[in-house]
Amino acid sequence: MKKKSLGEVISEDIKKEILSGKYKAGDKLPTERELAEYYKVSRVPVREAISILTREDIVSVKRSSGIFVTNIPPSFIASEQDTPYLKNEVILQESVQLRRLIESEGSRQAAIHANAEDIIQIQESLFRSIDEIRKLKAGQDNHFFQADTEFHLAVSNASHSAFFTGCLSSMPQIISNHQYWSLKNTTPMDEVVSYHTAIFEAILTQNPERAYEAMYQHLSRVKKLLTGNMPDRTGS
Repeated sequence: MKKKSLGEVISEDIKKEILSGKYKAGDKLPTERELAEYYKVSRVPVREAISILTREDIVSVKRSSGIFVTNIPPSFIASEQDTPYLKNEVILQESVQLRRLIESEGSRQAAIHANAEDIIQIQESLFRSIDEIRKLKAGQDNHFFQADTEFHLAVSNASHSAFFTGCLSSMPQIISNHQYWSLKNTTPMDEVVSYHTAIFEAILTQNPERAYEAMYQHLSRVKKLLTGNMPDRTGS
């Protein structure tokens, strides 16, 4: 599964803003500083996002003037206002419920079937997620989304079930959206580390019910953040 950088995630979100009608061809986008503040990141990933959009001929950067929307791709134009794609909050709500069911059971199975190598993989991905969240909080260039995904995949792999791993690997874009919106809408960023730690400890101590509950609570928190903070993208 190809891992997305923070810049790629931001560029995709800006595309969605264009699709929603918030920005139209000819409109001026917020400055790099304003975008960095909005996405709660340093300017490095914002510049990467703008670079991506420039290469795709979606925006152009005019010296001393700013960043402007120059083109809307045909695939965007073809999307009607009543398509499910525009109702991201609905898709994300349903998909996070599905993840909660699948990954919670996957965590239970991991607590039963994980071997020594699996434990090492989960632990290493946990430590990396801790390191990356610290970088994110410090406003440094980071790969937290990748580290978060690797942790969840490590847990899934430890279940030794092709079904659980296959389900998780099949929806990278959905997971990326879950990560972005939940992280953006939570103030104590460290809480994701607390959830990951609880999941790891339950698997380490071979406690299936505790592992199930820890993952369930983790994704319930994601669902709550999406429910209470997702912006209206339907135009209503």
